[in-house]
Amino acid sequence: MRVCTSRTSCGKLLAPQARIPELDTLRAFAVFAVLSHHYLLGFLPQLGWMGVDLFFVLSGYFITTILLAARGSQNYYSRFYMRRALRILPLYYLQVGGILLYSILASSGAAYEELVKGWGSPLWFWFYAGNIRSAVLNAFPPNFSLTLLWSVQVEEQFYILYPLLIALVPPKHLRRVLTGTIAAALLLRIGLALAVPGHWRLQFVLMPCRMDDLAMGALIADYFRSSQWPLRSKTTLLFAAAGLMLISVLIYFNGPSWQSLAMGTIGFTLIGVTGMMTVAWVVLNAGKPSTKYLRLRPLCWAGSISYGVYLLHGPVALAIKTMVYRLGYHSFDKTPLSALIYTAATLTIAAASFRWMEEPILKSRIHLEQWLFNAPERKNRNANAT
Repeated sequence: MRVCTSRTSCGKLLAPQARIPELDTLRAFAVFAVLSHHYLLGFLPQLGWMGVDLFFVLSGYFITTILLAARGSQNYYSRFYMRRALRILPLYYLQVGGILLYSILASSGAAYEELVKGWGSPLWFWFYAGNIRSAVLNAFPPNFSLTLLWSVQVEEQFYILYPLLIALVPPKHLRRVLTGTIAAALLLRIGLALAVPGHWRLQFVLMPCRMDDLAMGALIADYFRSSQWPLRSKTTLLFAAAGLMLISVLIYFNGPSWQSLAMGTIGFTLIGVTGMMTVAWVVLNAGKPSTKYLRLRPLCWAGSISYGVYLLHGPVALAIKTMVYRLGYHSFDKTPLSALIYTAATLTIAAASFRWMEEPILKSRIHLEQWLFNAPERKNRNANAT
């Protein structure tokens, strides 16, 4: 069992930049929820889309922790954008390029023609704007693997704008701005639901409509960095449980789908609050006996490769399903056996992607940063050497 390096005291995080393995496990829970949503039938798998909300909260927390630590430093913007680009772009563009190339080559280009004529130009994906196109059309692209990219596009749009907010807003006003952001997202969803009824993808995939989850994660990071979390551990857990109960009530009366007035408005906020309280409770209790099962190596490992798992689970499942269908097994999909095979294959390929592509790129970041941002020091060293 891996031991967390961070410690907490009285609700205050003493090492805000220390890696918290329990949060990797939360990422694993989030991605497995999404996998169940896409791989299985049944009531519980239908709720798996909520895993994306937990991803958003975690992203808000991680990115804010990084930005608050770097605020005011030299090369603040360029370092952040370079690091995000090296982490997110390679696998994203590899997947988009591979999917589009396959759609052109397979079936004499019929899939590509269907995408372009029925949905729109592939340029929407190249520029991280596919979620905007889906919202306007109220339709996801016909290729499921491209549909999955909407949440990555939401986060990338967030990454573009958010460093400016951290840099420009005085620290004493940041929480007010983030709280206002949460309220603004809810009001925007309500306004869109009333103005364009039934157009649920507007609320579901547009970044301004989902920025409350991201802002909630940001609030956690700000509280733990600059002061104490305002709630005790047990109270935090109680709020998470209360949020879960309220979500259950919404589901009971409106069903598990995100395409309803209640879920598309207040429901998203409740899911975000529940995720926020869960993340805060985990950070409060990192390294303690109460979270020891969240430090199990297999779960932490799955969370560490969750980005690849999320991106690749669509293409992997499609490839396996296509091969099985050609063998004549047409009732294979959406069964426990198929879900097990899909998940094992996805984890294997995502691990290979991390090991052989993502991790080497991340390691090269150190040398790239030295080359880009320490040029004056290099020049002085060279001058002294001569």
